[in-house]
Amino acid sequence: MQYSIVNYSEILNQSENFRLDAEYFKPEYLKVHNIIQSDWSILNNIAKISDGDHAKFPENQKENVRYLRAKDLKGNTILNDDPVYVSNDYFLKQKRSWIESENILLSIMGSVGEIAITPVDFQVCMANRAISIIKKIKENPYYIFVFLITIYGINQIERLQAGGVQERINLDDLRKIRIPKLSDSFVLKIQELALKRFKLIEKSKSLYTEAENLLLSELGLEDWKPQHKLSFVKNFSDTVEAERIDSEYFQPKYEELLRKIKEYKNGFNTLKKIVMLKDKNFNPENKEIYKYIELTNISDNGEIIGYTESLGQDLPTRARRKVQSDDVIVSSIEGSLESVALINDKLDNALCSTGFYINRSKEINSETLLCFVRTIAGQLQLKKGCSGTILTAINKPEYEDILIPKIRPKIQEQIKEKINEMYKSKQESKNFLEKAKRAVEIAIEENEDTAMKYLSTND
Repeated sequence: MQYSIVNYSEILNQSENFRLDAEYFKPEYLKVHNIIQSDWSILNNIAKISDGDHAKFPENQKENVRYLRAKDLKGNTILNDDPVYVSNDYFLKQKRSWIESENILLSIMGSVGEIAITPVDFQVCMANRAISIIKKIKENPYYIFVFLITIYGINQIERLQAGGVQERINLDDLRKIRIPKLSDSFVLKIQELALKRFKLIEKSKSLYTEAENLLLSELGLEDWKPQHKLSFVKNFSDTVEAERIDSEYFQPKYEELLRKIKEYKNGFNTLKKIVMLKDKNFNPENKEIYKYIELTNISDNGEIIGYTESLGQDLPTRARRKVQSDDVIVSSIEGSLESVALINDKLDNALCSTGFYINRSKEINSETLLCFVRTIAGQLQLKKGCSGTILTAINKPEYEDILIPKIRPKIQEQIKEKINEMYKSKQESKNFLEKAKRAVEIAIEENEDTAMKYLSTND
C-alpha cells in the first residue's frame, strides 16, 4: 500500500484548485514536485496553448483537411489508420484549432497524456477539443517535446488529470507545467536526436509503401481503383446461396477484385487451405503476469505500439488467445479491420483479444501475409465478409473463404526484406527518442556533463 503524509500548508502550496484527493499526492508525484526548481520556465511563458474545435464533428462535407482526434495520437506519433477530414471552408473558420509544423500535441480528453510533435514539413490541419495544441514555441520545440515525455514531464501531466467518468486536463493547469532551462548546446543535441528519429520514421513508411506496391504490382492491382455503384442487378439465387440480402455484399467491385486475384499467374487458394488459424482459447493463470494486446495497440503500418501487463485474474475475458513470434493477427471487427500486425520476439507467448484472428502459413511468409491483408485486396474482402447488427464483424466461415494469391517465392523474399527493414528503422527511431529522453532525465537528476557523456557512450 502506498501513502503520503502531507501538511495542510503543502496542499495550499501545491494545488491552487485545493485538490484533496490522494491521487494528486502520490509519492512519485511529490518526488518530482520536490525536484522541480523555481527557476524552471512555466510553459505558458514560452508557448501559446489552445485546444481544438469545440463543435460537433461536421458530417457530410468535402474531405479536404485532416481533423485530428485524441485517438489519432499514439506512441508519440500521429496515426493515419482511420483519418477523418473537414472541408476547406470549415477549416478556415477554426483558426484557433489549426496545427502547423513543429507544434506539440497533447491529448487532454479520452486517452489522456498521449504526446506528439509535428515535423517541419507537416501539412496544416486541425483538431477537436480533445487535443491541446502547443504552438508559437519560443524555446526549442523538440527539446520541449522530449522533456514532456520524460518522467518529469509525464508525472506533471498525469498529476493534472481530473474528472470522474472521463479523465481530462484543463488548459489552465496545463499552462503551469514547468520546463527546466538547459544549455543551448545540450538542447541542440536533443534536437539532433529528435530529427534523426523523424528521418527513420519516414524511411520506415517508405519501405512499407515499397513492399505494398511490389505486392500490388505482382497482382496487377497497382492502378486498380474500386468503383462503388449506386445500383446494379443480382439474381435472387445469388442471395439464397450467400444467405445475404444486404446490397453492400453484392457490390460489383468485390466480384471484380476476386476475378483479378483468380487471374494471378501463380494461382490462388482460400485462406482456409493456405493459412492455419489458431483459435483455441487459452485460460490464463490467476497469479501469472501476461502481456496483452488489444485492437488499440495496433498502429497504421502493422506495428504493435503498446500492450498491457496484468495478472491473469485482472485481464478482460476477451484476453484468451496466445500468440507466438511471426504470427499475423488480423482484426475481425468492422471499423478496425486495418488493425493487422506481425508478432515480434518481444511478444512471443503474449495474449491477444478474441477480436483477432491469429494466422500462420507454410506457403506465404508472415511479412507477405501481413502486407496482403493490409492492401486493398485484403481489406475489401474483409469488409465484404462483415455482418451483424450490434457488433459488425467477419465470422470464421467468411474469413476462411478469403482468396489468397500464391505469391511467387522471389517476390515474397523481397517483401520480407522490406518489411523487416521497416521494423528495424522503426526500432531505431524509438531508440533515438529513448536516448534523448534519458539524457534529459540525467541532466535533471545529475548534470549536463554526465548527460552528454551518456550520449557519447551510447552512439
